[in-house]
Amino acid sequence: MSRRVLEPAIADTLGALDPEAVARVRDEAWPAPESAEELHETLLWMGYATGGEVAASGWSEWLDELHAAGRVAREGNGGETRWFAAEASREPRAILRGRMEALGPVFVVEGAGPAAVPDGGARAGAVPAAHAGPRGGPEPPTVAPSDEPVLIALEAEGVVLRCRIAGRPAWCERRLLARIHRYTLSSPAGSMPTRHSSSRDRAASPRSCASLPASRSRRRSGRGACFPPASMITAPNGSIS
Repeated sequence: MSRRVLEPAIADTLGALDPEAVARVRDEAWPAPESAEELHETLLWMGYATGGEVAASGWSEWLDELHAAGRVAREGNGGETRWFAAEASREPRAILRGRMEALGPVFVVEGAGPAAVPDGGARAGAVPAAHAGPRGGPEPPTVAPSDEPVLIALEAEGVVLRCRIAGRPAWCERRLLARIHRYTLSSPAGSMPTRHSSSRDRAASPRSCASLPASRSRRRSGRGACFPPASMITAPNGSIS
């Protein structure tokens, strides 16, 4: 059977994601710790937080407290500061998995070089704080091209999916993408609910479940997300079967 290929402009209109739904899910996904202890727990799963994200989120005092106690580590990366929980994994796949859960949809920045690390390799994660999204700058969240192999590995595990937002290829954590689709379908164009976190939104997240500590699930996220039907996801090249 031959495959029909759609023009990119037409493909982008099929199953288009509502920008307000995307912004709402990004806001819900971002962590909302309420103490230094909860910030430490947050850093254990989200990979790291950049200096810009820390300042924009109002975490500086808690981070100073944790740093004085030796519970967080500051690591420089080409002029960018990244804060890790001291015992958190530095494995690239674990880092990017956490970042994807916290940032929501991300775009790949063309022409961005790999993030330098002491051993000369590349570390997975968002590019500098100016590109870290609403909590770290005005731009949508982005990742470097050097992170794409890690994203592909996470895709093979079913953790992230490819999507298109405003005509641009993007990646999104699977359950966050399902929620964006749900919000898009449940609200007529132009009538997306205002973006603020309800108690229901904060009760669960891609990583939240009954077995997690209550503080770890206190993130701005919705519940009840399901895997989006394949027909709702446009292939990067605009093709359909």
